[in-house]
Amino acid sequence: MKAIVFVFLLFTIHLSQAEALKIIINDGTATGGDAFGEQEVYKIEHPTFATEETKKLLEVAGAGGDPMAAVYSLPGVLSSGDGEPAVRGSSPEDNSYVVDFLPAGNVYHAFGFSIFSKDLLADFSLLPASYPAQYGNVTGAVFDITTRDPRPQEWEFTWESTLIRYGFAVEGEIKPGHSAYFSYRHSLLDLLIETGEEEDGEIITEVPAFQDYQGKYTWDINRDSKLTVSLLGAGDDYKAEITANSPEALIDPDVVGRQELDSRFDRQTITWDKVYENNAVLKVALGLYQQNFDLGLGANQFLNVKADNTTLRSRYGFDAAERHRVTVGVSLGQSKTSYGYDLKVSPCTDFEPDCEPAATDRAQDQESVSTDTYELFLQDEWRLTNKIKATAGLNASDDDYLKERLVEPRLALEWRNRPSRYLKFATGQYHRSPNEEQAVRGIGNPDLKNFKANHYTLAYGEDDKKNWDWSTDLYYKELYDLAITDDTLNYVNQAEGEAYGIELLLNKHRTQANDKWYGWLALSWSRSERTNLVTNKTTAFTGDTPIVLNAVYNYKFTPRWNLGLNYTYRTGAAYTPITGIEPNPSYAGLFQPVYGELNSRRLPDYQRLDLRTEYKFRIFDNEAALIFEVLNVLNNDNITGESYAPKAGDTVNNFTIEREKEFGSFQSIGLRVTF
Repeated sequence: MKAIVFVFLLFTIHLSQAEALKIIINDGTATGGDAFGEQEVYKIEHPTFATEETKKLLEVAGAGGDPMAAVYSLPGVLSSGDGEPAVRGSSPEDNSYVVDFLPAGNVYHAFGFSIFSKDLLADFSLLPASYPAQYGNVTGAVFDITTRDPRPQEWEFTWESTLIRYGFAVEGEIKPGHSAYFSYRHSLLDLLIETGEEEDGEIITEVPAFQDYQGKYTWDINRDSKLTVSLLGAGDDYKAEITANSPEALIDPDVVGRQELDSRFDRQTITWDKVYENNAVLKVALGLYQQNFDLGLGANQFLNVKADNTTLRSRYGFDAAERHRVTVGVSLGQSKTSYGYDLKVSPCTDFEPDCEPAATDRAQDQESVSTDTYELFLQDEWRLTNKIKATAGLNASDDDYLKERLVEPRLALEWRNRPSRYLKFATGQYHRSPNEEQAVRGIGNPDLKNFKANHYTLAYGEDDKKNWDWSTDLYYKELYDLAITDDTLNYVNQAEGEAYGIELLLNKHRTQANDKWYGWLALSWSRSERTNLVTNKTTAFTGDTPIVLNAVYNYKFTPRWNLGLNYTYRTGAAYTPITGIEPNPSYAGLFQPVYGELNSRRLPDYQRLDLRTEYKFRIFDNEAALIFEVLNVLNNDNITGESYAPKAGDTVNNFTIEREKEFGSFQSIGLRVTF
C-alpha cells in the first residue's frame, strides 16, 4: 500500500510541474470529426446552476424536489420495497452512488428521502448498464451526482419549509476567487406524529427525525486550477416501545421492548482540478467518511457499527494521438470497521420470501476489520472515422478481505450518420462486493466471492437537445456467482440470473421558440429471473414488473405559474403468496406464515397520478415560491404486498391475510423565500 501511494503521489507531483495553458477542465468526452464535432478543448468547469435536464427532474410532480424520487419516472427504474431504486432487473444493493467523483455509500435517509438539497445540485446522471471503465464495484446502475459550485455573489440566505421538513442555506463570496455555501435540513414529522399513544401495539417515544447538511468551498487558484472542499452528512433517529399486543409480538415475542435507531454519517472531501498545455486533465480527490449505526431491539438485542473510510482517487486524461483520448485512473481505499452484535439472525437472500428470524437462537460477536482496496482503470477513446467512435477500457481491482483480483474489460462502439442521430453498442464485465452481513465472520461467509455480471446494450436514437429527442434501448444482463443461503457456511455463490428488456423514450425539451412546456413518455418491457443452482429451479426475480409506462408533463402558464403532472402505470410485480399459517416451533401457541412458491403470483396493476403547481412571487422585494403537490390524485388503492396479520385465537383454519397498500391521496404545501 505504501509503495503504491508513493507512486501515486510521484505521478501527481510530476504532472503538476507541467506548464499549464489557461483553459479549464471539462469532464465530458472528447469528440471530433464531422458527425462528432470538433476536437474539444478542456477547461475548468464552474457549475453554479443545475443543468437543464436536472432542473426537469427537480420539477417532476410528486417528487418533492428530490431527484432521487424523480428517477422513478425514468425508463427501467422501479421502487423497491425498501424505497430505493431497482434498475433494469437488479436489486437496490447492486447500485453505486458517486458524489463529486468519490463513492458515497447510501444516499437515502432511513425514511425514504434522499440526503440532497435540490438547490445545490448541478448535474444528475443515471447510467443503467454497460457503463465505462471508471465505474467499479457495481452491477446494477450508477447514479453519478455532481453538486454545484458556490456562486461568487453577495451573501444570500434562503429558507424553505414543507409539511415534512424545513431547511436553510447561506451562500456568497468570501473574497475574489473564494466562495462558499452551507445548507441544513431537518424533519418536521414531530408536527404530524404524536408520542405516547399506542397504535397497533407500538408506542412512539421519540418521533422519527432526520437531518442532513451540505457545504462547499471553492478556491479558483488561477484560470487552470481549482481547489474544492466539500462537506456532506446525514442522520436518522427513532425510538419506540413495542408491546405484547403488536402483530410482530404475536409472531416473535422477543421484539417486545425498546426499538431504537441512531444512524449518522459525515463525509469530508478535498478535490484538486488541473489542466495542462497539451489538453491534459488531472483530477485528484481525498475523501474521509465516518459512519455510526446503533440499533436496539427488544429482549436486549443490539447492533453497533462504526466505520472509518479513506479514499484517494485520481483521473488523468490526455490526447495520446490525433484520434485517441486516453484516460487513466487510480483509486486507493482503506476502511476500518468495528462492529458488535447480539441478535437473532437469519441468513437471507433473494431466494427467501421471509427474512424475519423467529428462532430463539441468537448470535453474538465483536470484531474490528481493516480492509485495503485498490482500483485502476484505463480507457482509450478512438475516433476510427468521422462517424465511428470506439471506446475500450479495463477496470482492475483487488482487496485484501475477499482476496479476489479481477480485471474486467469494457467496450463501446458508436456510429453517428449526423451529429444528432446515433447507434450505440456497449458491453462489459462488472462485479460488486457481497452485502456486509453476508461476508462477515459468524453470520456470513468471509470466503464468499464477488457477485458478477456481463452487460450488453444496444441503443438507437436522436439527441440533438433542441426540440424532441427519442431513443430505443435493448439490454441484456447475465448475472452469476450470486449468493444463496447454506446451512453450514451461511452463504455460498450458487446462483445465477438474467435480466433483459426494451425501453422507448420520447423526450420534449424546452426551446427558445416554445418554452411553455416539456415532458417525456417512457415505456418499457422487461423480464428478470434468478436460478438456484443447487435446486436448479428458476423463478421470477422479486418485484419483476413486465410493463411500465411513465408520462411527465410540465406547462408554464405564465412566468409565475407552473403546472406539472406525473402519471405511472405498471403491471403487477412478482411476489410470493402466503398460503396458510402453521404453529411456530419456537413459541408455543403462536403461528407463523407459510409461503407458497417463490414469486409465483402478481400484484394487481398499479396506477398513480401526481400533481404539482408552483407560484413565484415576491415578499418585501424578496424572491419567493409557493409549491403545492397532490400525490395519488385519484386515490387509487395500489397494493404493494401482503402479510399475515396475527390475532389472538388464530388457528390454521382461521386467520387473516392483509393486503398492504401504498398511501392514499396526500397533499403537501411548501414555501421558499430568498433574502
